[in-house]
Order: sequence, then structure tokens, then C-alpha cells
Amino acid sequence: MFASTGLTISFTVTDGSGVGLDLSGRLTDSTVAASFVVAQLAVESDGTAGQYTAYTTNPVTSSSGTVATQPIAEASGAFTVVDVTRGQYTYAVAAPLTGLDPTLTQTVGALAVRTVGGVRAIARDMYSARPDGGATIARQVVTDATCDSCHRALDAHGGRWTSSAQCVLCHQPQNSDPTSGNTLDFKVMVHKIHRGSSLPSVIAGKPYQIIGFRQSVNDFSTVVFPQNIARCTACHAGAQVDRWKTAPSKLACTVSQPPDLPRTRT
Repeated sequence: MFASTGLTISFTVTDGSGVGLDLSGRLTDSTVAASFVVAQLAVESDGTAGQYTAYTTNPVTSSSGTVATQPIAEASGAFTVVDVTRGQYTYAVAAPLTGLDPTLTQTVGALAVRTVGGVRAIARDMYSARPDGGATIARQVVTDATCDSCHRALDAHGGRWTSSAQCVLCHQPQNSDPTSGNTLDFKVMVHKIHRGSSLPSVIAGKPYQIIGFRQSVNDFSTVVFPQNIARCTACHAGAQVDRWKTAPSKLACTVSQPPDLPRTRT
């Protein structure tokens, strides 16, 4: 529910049998850690979905003192119990909704993590709405099916997120790695990851790395794409399947279309 004071999210958490869970762990086994990403989806001039900008962000500082603003799943707002026996709650988003346009799609990415007997269970969901009551739109230039055709089961951040539609809530132009200086914009990051070992910068001796949680080093310098990297249709699919050719991105295409490889649009 959107209001002048911010956003309140109504949600329900249950176990695999549909039994409501107590977030605090008092009435049911173990606590449940719930968190939320909230982002606004831009619209392109042709009326199709653009890219997200997250309201829920956090400044991240590298060891050298460089600061970057990164989207996060926040849990610092106020949780209120509606019906604990049914696992029903509300969450008041802490982040200010700066720049909210009521005519644009607003999307919530919800995450719940619970560990019982050493076994961790993760649930995630997405919900979109427009404050003015209008019809929502969705960004889809790749699909989970195309990702999974190679990766079998796409997951990231320890299995917390499992769909490209969830990834783009945070991985958009707003996001960067303060340590390496690399953008974490999905369209650029994914193209560079898949080109990996053939990136000109890697060939020149500079590894392609992204520094993640707790300064973990994620090095993609040895990645080899199993087919012609210029075959765009290997990955692009979905509602905006032709966007790679109708509105190509210079930032993404210049890393995925090397000059020594033929271009193809089939």
C-alpha cells in the first residue's frame, strides 16, 4: 500500500505444508529472516519497459575508501504482526520513496530465509503495482529458460535469488562495485562475464573481477562462452526478445560483439 508517508507491504510466510510461520521463532521452529527490495521501473519512449532504480539502497565503502551506492534487500523497517497463526504480517519500508512516479510500475522483491535442523529453506516472490491503479509492465529481455539451458538452475547470492527478473531489481545502472570500479548493471555485467577470457582487458593482463560479500573475489577471467559470443539469440528471449537489435546498448554490445567475430541477427 502506497501512501504519502511511504510504502507498507502485506505478506504471508508459511512452511512447505502451508502452515503459518512465526517470524520470531517463538511459536514455530526457528526464526524467519524477511527482507525486501523495492524498485521503480522506467518506461522507454516506445512504451516498453526500461530499467529499474531501487529505493532500498546502502552505501558500500571499499578498502581504499571509494563509496558506491548499492541496492539491497532491506529489513530495517517496522514489522507488524497481523495474524501470527496464519503467518500474516506487514512491513513498513524504511527507505524513502524518492522520485516515485505514481504512473510507473513499482516492484517488490520479497525474500524469506529460515534454517531448521541445519537445513536452510529460502523463499522469494515478486509483486508489481502502480500507485495510480494503472496496468503494470515487465522487463524481459532474457528468460529463465534460456539461462537454465546452460546453467541448469540459475541462482545467485547463496541461492537467495533464482530468476533474472529478480536480478534486474538490483543489477541496473545504479549499481557498481567500489573496489574494482566495475559496473554491476546486469546487461553489461552479464555480457562481460560470458565473454570472460576473450575480453580485451583480460587478454591485456587485467582480470575481470567483481568483489562481493565480505570482500570475496569473484574472478570471471577464465569463462569461455560455449558458442559464438555474437549469437545474441542464444540468450535473448521473452517479451522484449528483439531489443538487442531494435535498441542495442553501446555499453553491453561493445563488450559482447568483438570486432574479430561476425555479427549475426538470426
